[in-house]
Amino acid sequence: MRTALRDLLHLWLSAIRESFVLMLPLAMLGAVALLMGNIPLSFYQHFLSASLGETWLNINHYIWQATYGVMSTVLCALTGFRLARKRQDKNQLEFHPLIIAVICVVNFYLLNVLHLQAAFNEGLGAAGIFKAIVIAIACSEFFTLCNRYRIFRLPGLQADFDQLLHQSLNAILPSFILVLLLACVQLVLNSLPFSLAENLQAISSALQELTGSTLPQALLYSLMNQSLWFVGIHGANVLESLSDSLFGPVISTSLCMAPEFSRDAMNMFVHTGGSGATLGLLLAIFWHSRRGESARVARYALIPALFNINELVLFGLPIVLNPVYFIPFVIAPLVQIVLTFFALKSGLLVFTDSMIPWSTPPVISGYLYTQDGTGALWQILLILISTLIYLPFVKRAETQRQRENQQGFVQVIRLIEESHSQKQQVSRRSDRIGLFARQLVHDFNHDLQSTRVYLQYQPKVDLNGYITGVEALIRWQHPNFGLVPAHAIVSLCEESDKIQQLGRQVFKMACETQAHWQAQGINICMAVNLSPLQLSDAGLPQFIAEQLQRCQIKPGSIELELTEGQAIRNNQAESQMLEDIMALGVRMAIDDFGMGYTSMRYLMHFKAHTIKLDGSLTRFVEDNEEARHIIESISFLSKRQEMHLVAEFVETAQQCRILQELGCDSFQGYLYSKPLGADECLALIRQNQRQPFKMQY
Repeated sequence: MRTALRDLLHLWLSAIRESFVLMLPLAMLGAVALLMGNIPLSFYQHFLSASLGETWLNINHYIWQATYGVMSTVLCALTGFRLARKRQDKNQLEFHPLIIAVICVVNFYLLNVLHLQAAFNEGLGAAGIFKAIVIAIACSEFFTLCNRYRIFRLPGLQADFDQLLHQSLNAILPSFILVLLLACVQLVLNSLPFSLAENLQAISSALQELTGSTLPQALLYSLMNQSLWFVGIHGANVLESLSDSLFGPVISTSLCMAPEFSRDAMNMFVHTGGSGATLGLLLAIFWHSRRGESARVARYALIPALFNINELVLFGLPIVLNPVYFIPFVIAPLVQIVLTFFALKSGLLVFTDSMIPWSTPPVISGYLYTQDGTGALWQILLILISTLIYLPFVKRAETQRQRENQQGFVQVIRLIEESHSQKQQVSRRSDRIGLFARQLVHDFNHDLQSTRVYLQYQPKVDLNGYITGVEALIRWQHPNFGLVPAHAIVSLCEESDKIQQLGRQVFKMACETQAHWQAQGINICMAVNLSPLQLSDAGLPQFIAEQLQRCQIKPGSIELELTEGQAIRNNQAESQMLEDIMALGVRMAIDDFGMGYTSMRYLMHFKAHTIKLDGSLTRFVEDNEEARHIIESISFLSKRQEMHLVAEFVETAQQCRILQELGCDSFQGYLYSKPLGADECLALIRQNQRQPFKMQY
């Protein structure tokens, strides 16, 4: 029961978080419009007013209304859609997710009309986010429930109906029932004799009588504001209408917590960077982490935060409904209120009657509000304190993110291995796994020209125990996940059309190593993998010729191993491409021969110089008689075609002996050497020339 509840909560939170992420363009556009309309520079305001009149203010206002003004509506649709998609994947939901998203919006509008009436539009923006989330979850779960029972579906629908029409018709009855249920719930809530304002006023009065101080009221206000923001409700907007109940009659802009502790003081010394003192959070992220999703969001959010606009942090990081950040998001403002309150009482700070725009950047606003440097220094101190408060939670969030990323990395690698035979494209999935795979592609493309991407070389040993060649193997040391398997790199590059770039870079590095070895008097064959998808690169033969010429190496000292990850197409262009490459004098090998469906087709397209046995055959040659028969047949074929037969994944002496008896000519595997760096491999080759490996006969 507890596990099921935890899984359900995780499902809801993941759908909500994904929806907030999808709303980032909306939040960013609204934040920019808000900033452009409130930059606290008099010459800027005068210039725009003189040149554009009131038009520029209207435009910013309309943009803000079109973004933040409909934020709850958009979030309701997105959350309903994402949750329905997750339910559809998990429970085979027959209702189309878009239909559920539309019904979520319909119910959201209906409940706003029943509850807010004249203030209907206010509930569609940031103030209605919590209600939007609740409605989206309720609608999605109700449709999931209806999906289990045929009584909620229209009778008489046949299986040969158009699928979209079938889904739409089946959604009619659940939609009608859901609208009625939610409308009734809202009407019941409206009839309850409960007044939040009266209760708040009683609490506020009791606190003031008990303590004789306005500090508890300020703390209560901050606690409510932060709690509302945490669940996605615009705290300042909600508490605006309740300020009389909390603090008594409003005098000008003051909250009347104390004559000197006005709303401006709250904005200047408590909400630095926006509600929750989130400028300290951004600094903590920069302090602890330079890479990753949080750091990227923080970089984008920094400029708006300097003008006390932090919606991008709240909805993009996010803070909203993120349990890791709840404690510091609430505690940081409370600490700043207490410290500022006692600084005022002790005379350390003296506020003036200056009216400072809320969007004035920290330090500047502190100086203007106190008319000396003490206000600026006090703001700097408070920002540092909030940074220290957030820092351990940033570390915890980063640890959690790294753990989730490691799990995602393992899942991607596992799915790539599984999809090798099923030809699935992991990086083109629409879920988080696909997103993570695409991020790996981005990271690899970024590192391709760096030292994190390099080659290792695994020797090939002939029947006399001498190293006659090596295979160049791609390696990528990811900064977070360590060494990424080579087959995963190649598979992701093939899926994302980056294989041409990878193939050229690997060939270039291998040629440079071969040139260096030849200059040291070492003349062996360098094998480089070639994906069939590279055969669509019309400039590949010319590139190979240019690299051979640049490095001054003999074409016959390079062998291209045509892999079977992607099958070549039976067309004239690719066959001609192979002929053009072989015409340069480059050797050609067929890799992973024996178990794939394209192995024989390769032999029909071109005459290779070498065949490399599939590892699934050589690994089991000791125990599997059928594997031995297959290898024996391939050996016979290679001898008839005058091709060299190489066995890879050779790990034991007994395995090597059997492969020799079956007709293999060369051997590659951990029995002789693991893949080595260029210098290590060169040293091994030199040692082998003096003392060859002892072969098992």
